[in-house]
Amino acid sequence: MQPPHQDNICVAAVIIAFQPDKAVLGQLMASILPQVQRLIIINNGNPEDIEPPHAPDKTQVISFGLNLGIGEAIACAVTEAKVKGCNFLLTLDQDSIPAPDMVEKLIKGYQRLSLQGRPVGGVGPQHIDRRSGYPSPFTAPIDKRSWLRNKIKPEPNQCVAVDHLITSGLLAPMSTYDAVGLPRADLFVDYVDIEWCLRARYHGFNLYGVGGAFLYHSIGDSYIQFRGRQLPVHSPLRNYYLLRNGVYLQRLSYIPLIWRLSDAWQLVKKFVFFLIFLDQRRTRLQMMLAGIRDGLQRRLGRYDENR
Repeated sequence: MQPPHQDNICVAAVIIAFQPDKAVLGQLMASILPQVQRLIIINNGNPEDIEPPHAPDKTQVISFGLNLGIGEAIACAVTEAKVKGCNFLLTLDQDSIPAPDMVEKLIKGYQRLSLQGRPVGGVGPQHIDRRSGYPSPFTAPIDKRSWLRNKIKPEPNQCVAVDHLITSGLLAPMSTYDAVGLPRADLFVDYVDIEWCLRARYHGFNLYGVGGAFLYHSIGDSYIQFRGRQLPVHSPLRNYYLLRNGVYLQRLSYIPLIWRLSDAWQLVKKFVFFLIFLDQRRTRLQMMLAGIRDGLQRRLGRYDENR
C-alpha cells in the first residue's frame, strides 16, 4: 500500500489532560497547533481545569467530568478525528512540548518507511526530559536469544525498529487502529501504550523511532540519578498500576513469551528498587502488593480506594 501523499495527510492531535499546569498546557497548544490540522483536548478532570483553547476553529475540548484514563481518551479521540476526516492521530501528554518540526519529521519518516514496503503501525520521536535535558533512548525489540532490553539512539533522519512507543508523541494512521483495535481502557494508565504496541506487532505491524524528531517531555513526578541513568519517580498509586498491569500482561497469549519473561524480571527489579531507594516505602509496598493481587485476579479499571 502506498503511503498518503503529503497533500492528502490530515493529522489530528489529541492532548490527554488531567489537572494540567495551565501555563505548560498553553505552551503545548501553541507549539502543536501550527503542525496539525485538528486539535482535540480530552479533559479527564474538571471543566475549569482547561482555559479557552487557542484557535477555536480547529480545536475541540471534550470534558469527561471524571478521570476515565488514557485508553478511553484515545478511543474518543480516534472517533472524533475520523469524523473530522483525519487519517493520522498524534497522541500527546499534557506536559509535552514538541519541536517545531516534530510532526513534519514523523510524517516523512512514516512515508519513507512505507515506500520501502514496511508495515508501519506508528512512529514516534526522541524524548528529551524538559527538566534535565536528558535524552531518553528507545528500547529495541527484545532479542529472542536473551532477555536483554537494548537501548538505541537513532542518528538524525534514521528510523529504527523499536519494542514499543510511549503514548506521548505516537503518530499512527487510522488504518492501524482499524486493524489492531483501540487501546484498552481497563488498563487505565500504565502499560496502555505498551500493550497496544505489542498487539500491533502481533498483527504484523512494526513501530519505529524517528531520529531528529524531538519531543520535550517530563516522565514521572520527579527523577533520580542512578548508576548514570535518569529514572522517573512516580506516586505509590502509579506503582500500583505498574505492578497490576504488568502482572496482567503476563497472561496475554498474543504477547511473546520472551517479552513476558523479560518484563517479569523488570517488574521484580522495579519492586525492589522502589522499596529501597524511594520514599513512602510502607505505602508503596501496600500499593504494589495490591497491584500484584489485582493483576493476578484480572481486576482492572480505575483503582477504588474505598473498595
